[in-house]
Amino acid sequence: MKIFAYIIMGLLAGGALLLFTGYRYVSKATGGGYKTHNNKVYHIGKMQGLGSRKSTELKGVDIASFKELRNGYAKDAQRAYFLGHPVPKGHTPTFKTMKYHFAKDRDWVYYQGQPISQLPEDFKIMSREYGRDQLYAYYRGEIITGSKGSRFRLLRHGYAKDTEHIYYKGKILSQDVANFKILKMENGNAFAKDSKHQYLNGTIMQDSSK
Repeated sequence: MKIFAYIIMGLLAGGALLLFTGYRYVSKATGGGYKTHNNKVYHIGKMQGLGSRKSTELKGVDIASFKELRNGYAKDAQRAYFLGHPVPKGHTPTFKTMKYHFAKDRDWVYYQGQPISQLPEDFKIMSREYGRDQLYAYYRGEIITGSKGSRFRLLRHGYAKDTEHIYYKGKILSQDVANFKILKMENGNAFAKDSKHQYLNGTIMQDSSK
């Protein structure tokens, strides 16, 4: 009976901790959400320590037209927002969310609220971190130097390629596209090679001819 009582007490304590920390309130997709209070709108962010959350008041928001979208985005009749901050250059009437933290309007594609591409009709989302248009590929919202967007393809385990380069997490890794091979994924490590080198998570290991 004592063991059963201890189990019940543990469950009750765990439930109380969840309520205290606000864990159930926090969205996995956005790390928070938008709330209206006293005719003001706030974005409630991730928990900061035990039970506390960072809140950001949306300045100049039009509460009557305010609408929460997905993945941290929202908009009113005047502007769009990401995690409570205005989206620069956003065209509100045409602004809409895409997958992950991407969004677009008639003029731009955005990543985490920042404009990255002026080819919204052409833009393709490739993963949570990668996207491309006809000109460039993007990694976490930054142009991948040297990339050919129309030829850019994802491989596996963080590797990607176009007709001229192999990339790892948005950085040029090799020019030996024809001979590049991904070997295996082992214990969280991605092994690959080309005709000159072996790679571990995008870092040269050794000369493959040795």
